[in-house]
Amino acid sequence: MNTQTGRTYNLLKTAKSWAGLNKDPGSMASVLVLAAVVSSLVSVAASGIFLGLGIVAWIVDRAGKRRMVLKEVPFRWYLFLFLALTALSAVLSVEPLRDTLHMKSCIKFVIPFLLITYMTENQARKALFWIFGIAGVSMAWGLIQFLTSDGVNLLDRIDGFMSHWMTYSGQMMMVLVASAAWGVGMLRSSRGGRRLLSIPWFLFSALMAGVLVLTYTRSAWGGALGGLGVLVLLNLRPRWLLVLLAGVVIAFFLMPASVQDRLASGFDPADTTTRGRLDIWQSGIRVALENPFTGVGYSSVPAESLKFREETDLPEWAYQHSHNNLIQVAATSGIPSLLAWLALWLKIAWDFFRIWRRDRKDVFVSVQAAGGLAVLAAFHLMGLLEFNFGDSEILMLLLFFVSIPYVLHRDFEARMAGETPGNGNPGHNSRRNELLEEV
Repeated sequence: MNTQTGRTYNLLKTAKSWAGLNKDPGSMASVLVLAAVVSSLVSVAASGIFLGLGIVAWIVDRAGKRRMVLKEVPFRWYLFLFLALTALSAVLSVEPLRDTLHMKSCIKFVIPFLLITYMTENQARKALFWIFGIAGVSMAWGLIQFLTSDGVNLLDRIDGFMSHWMTYSGQMMMVLVASAAWGVGMLRSSRGGRRLLSIPWFLFSALMAGVLVLTYTRSAWGGALGGLGVLVLLNLRPRWLLVLLAGVVIAFFLMPASVQDRLASGFDPADTTTRGRLDIWQSGIRVALENPFTGVGYSSVPAESLKFREETDLPEWAYQHSHNNLIQVAATSGIPSLLAWLALWLKIAWDFFRIWRRDRKDVFVSVQAAGGLAVLAAFHLMGLLEFNFGDSEILMLLLFFVSIPYVLHRDFEARMAGETPGNGNPGHNSRRNELLEEV
């Protein structure tokens, strides 16, 4: 038996920590939900299990305190309206039972409620550490996949730990933008030592960008550039914009011919995939216009889209969704639902901009607010060419990034007010609720 003081202390500390979690199901809920987010980079099955356990822990905590309502999410009414309109569409669809059962996928939207209620700043830092770490390993595995492949095959691309390259590229895109936000945040610091810390963040982002290019996923390329552009605009440094543009141009000419051809084909209306994508969009738009108020339901979009197809080059399975978030949401649940969906994201973006502008004294808060805006931009720009809103792993990561700024803003304002940031109880102090409502 080892009796060294340091090791004994660590073991006792670990035991004490777990005992504390067992006594506080609320803290356990945030740990499990964060585990669900982190594990989504590796396994959707493990992610679902952790999320389910996190919800159970929340129910136990709320039952013990005899209060089941979570009220602290500033964008909750926008989300509730969107979900209500989606549910109405499911009930009125051609296949109401199937579409109603599909609503279970909306359980993921409990993530920001649980994180904003329970997550602490320390937990957020640890979760980010694990996300960047696992994404780095996934990036390395994707590079190995590319180097050991027989060549470029658009139907069999690198996918890291995921089952599809679209999911993989979406994850890499968001982590790339989030890490670049850290680099920009460090670069803006007035402290020389902290500025030097921007170098590893930018190197990590550059490596991530290189692997993202090797996925040959144009939608993720556009999303990443858009997210990086947001970071440049937020910091109002014209020379940074010039550096970004120059870097993009230089990188394009240094890329292999296959990458250049892949990018150029997106602007060629004679290209088979481009022409097919345009036909899928047109078909989805016609479905939405034919059913403007409640859409046709998620299950019926493929069949209804095929009724309006004009191109025959693509197989029928290519019409399984509209390959565009806006068109897919409108075709699924109607134009009112689409407007509620847009209002939801605009509300979050506006909140993040206000947090970024007000909390500049705290580097961690400003970095995450700017990163949240950049990740939102990247996600939605990618969503113009792909239905990434329907990708579970991408959505879970997005919901994590849109939760962090609210948590950090709450704790920062509490410190400025001379209060101790609390967690684990929505009613821990009245000021906590007021601060979130101000956002």
